[in-house]
Amino acid sequence: LSLWSYPNLYRARGKELSDLLIVFGNHILIFSDKTCEYPMTDNPQLNWARWFRRAVTKSAKQLWRAEQWIKQHPDRVFLDKECSQIFPFDIDTTQAKIHLILVARGAAEACKEFFGSGSGSLMIRNDVQSVEAHVLPFVIGDIDPAKTFVHVLDDTTLDIVMNALNTVSDLTSYLDKKEILLRSGKNIFATGEE
Repeated sequence: LSLWSYPNLYRARGKELSDLLIVFGNHILIFSDKTCEYPMTDNPQLNWARWFRRAVTKSAKQLWRAEQWIKQHPDRVFLDKECSQIFPFDIDTTQAKIHLILVARGAAEACKEFFGSGSGSLMIRNDVQSVEAHVLPFVIGDIDPAKTFVHVLDDTTLDIVMNALNTVSDLTSYLDKKEILLRSGKNIFATGEE
């Protein structure tokens, strides 16, 4: 994906827009990448709540802000923090399909320990809908069904997805189908992205 990837873009002087932006045809992929140490108290729900708030909730809000900025100001996306180099291509948001990808690192070892085995990837359940509903440790659902879907990848699944879907068209096709499935109303449960 490197030919279409632009890391560390800015929206204003010193104000980062996204960790990575990929523009390919009418697809715009906005990435947020957070590494947060997983808390290790004796309370698994508290540990999860703290990590989820820092690694997922905060990143999701950044992704939605970046999406809004790009839709409102596609001509004000910059390659450097001084905002002296404008993004080299026109971004047509009228035809664009925007994909939000949140990479939340730091929970894999705690996940393996919690379950006693496994890959360390977060489980997927589409009946978990809203930030407040994410109370079960190591379970990811739909962060906010009223907004653009946020794909949450973790330490384990980022490499799996990017190695298996190593072209932009394969990746965007997968993201489209995953979003449709998870918002279909059917009960979906997966022990991980893999």
